Amino acid sequence: MSDLDAFPTIEAVPMPVAAKPTAPEPGTLKATALASFVAIRTHAAKLAERYRAVAFDVTTPKGMAAAKDARLELREEGRFAVQRLRDRLKDEANDLKRVVTDEAEAVIKIIAPVEDAIHAQITAEEDRKKAEKAEAARILAERQQKQTEGVAGIRGYLIRAQTTPGMTAALVANGITLLQGMTFPADEWLDPVAAANTQCETLEGMRTLHATLQAREEEAARLEEQRRQQEAERAELERQAAVMRAEQARITRLQAMIAEIRAAATGHERATAADLYEARVAVAALDTSEATYAEFAMLAHATQQATLAVLDKFHAEATDREAAEAQRRAEVERVLSTPLPLTIPDEPELLAQDECRELSKALAADPAAPLHAREAAAAIQNTQPGAPTPDAQDGVAQNPVQSQPGACPFTLGDATAESVAGDEAAATAVDSPAPGVTTSEPTMTLGEFNAFIAPLKIDSAGLELLGFKVARTFKAAKYYNDTDRSAIVAALVKHLQGL
Repeated sequence: MSDLDAFPTIEAVPMPVAAKPTAPEPGTLKATALASFVAIRTHAAKLAERYRAVAFDVTTPKGMAAAKDARLELREEGRFAVQRLRDRLKDEANDLKRVVTDEAEAVIKIIAPVEDAIHAQITAEEDRKKAEKAEAARILAERQQKQTEGVAGIRGYLIRAQTTPGMTAALVANGITLLQGMTFPADEWLDPVAAANTQCETLEGMRTLHATLQAREEEAARLEEQRRQQEAERAELERQAAVMRAEQARITRLQAMIAEIRAAATGHERATAADLYEARVAVAALDTSEATYAEFAMLAHATQQATLAVLDKFHAEATDREAAEAQRRAEVERVLSTPLPLTIPDEPELLAQDECRELSKALAADPAAPLHAREAAAAIQNTQPGAPTPDAQDGVAQNPVQSQPGACPFTLGDATAESVAGDEAAATAVDSPAPGVTTSEPTMTLGEFNAFIAPLKIDSAGLELLGFKVARTFKAAKYYNDTDRSAIVAALVKHLQGL
């Protein structure tokens, strides 16, 4: 029982065995060298088979020692032995290569001088014959090249005549004359007959081309004359068409201008009397003379008059409507400005508290109401029962009054008739328009007027230069009479037209 019997065997895939190389030819150095590996190959196969399926227990000292012994045997009698044999054979082969090389060079030195002498004689004769043949070939090639170039030059007359841009019949006739004067001496031409034949063929082609070009030029001249006539006719037609288009464009433009006059009478369902007046001023300012509308002057004038009639009708309706609205507002303002006693007697003509509140709300929210009336209504709305009522103009508090149940918020407290009259006089003095300004309440601010003429813009100094001064100033706001809006626009238009 050997030491390996104490270790279990393992099932493993057999190790691949290197295929034997093809046997070299016997008696050669290669066969001799490979024969040295026969014995060691057999021993290596036995060692590999011996340890192939052995599993060493290297966790124990005995197993570790056995594994090291096996590894040493595989190395020394296997791989190391093969490497040593390989290195020995390679050294012997290298030494043999050097010996063989030296011996071969020694033998070559014996016969090389004789061989070189004979080779020099043969080479010299071969070079002479080769040079002689090359010179003859060169001379023949030169004559052939000259012949080829001469023939190509002859044919070039026709080729140039066919391919040169702008070639004319006169130029082709000049080429025919030059080609007819050429001669072909035998000492200059390798094949004079071939050159003469080429000359005849080329002359025939050039004569045909000359006839074709001459006919083409005559046809081109005829077509050019025809083209000039057609171009003149086309230019005349285009000129007439341009005149017609210009006339049509002029008529279309005048009709569009008349349509704009007619369109000025539309879209005024909710316009104010001031806006309608401005529209009428703009339409009335239009020039409908013959200088502007030519043959449509009568139609333009009739359209202008019809549009003015429509605008006058709309303006009258808007004036009546605004007058009724102003009367209603004046009635509301009159009711609001009437001083009431501390308590509300049981007269049926006095306003009830709820009705008075609704009137104050409506007046405060109405942008068309006078400014002082809106401020008074807002102050009345903000007044709480039992709190002092501030004056709308100078901020001096009135006598505090305790509101009675059911009393109207417009109660002026226990103020005397003289104090009420004084307040009304002060308000009248503040809101009175400047001399020369219309007596209507100034309600149009400078910002509202700039929004109306946007994208244009003007300040108070510019309006003053146009003749319109500020009608009233409250805090930082400047107010103008709304009835002057159309007059201001007309002044602006007149100023811009004069630039």
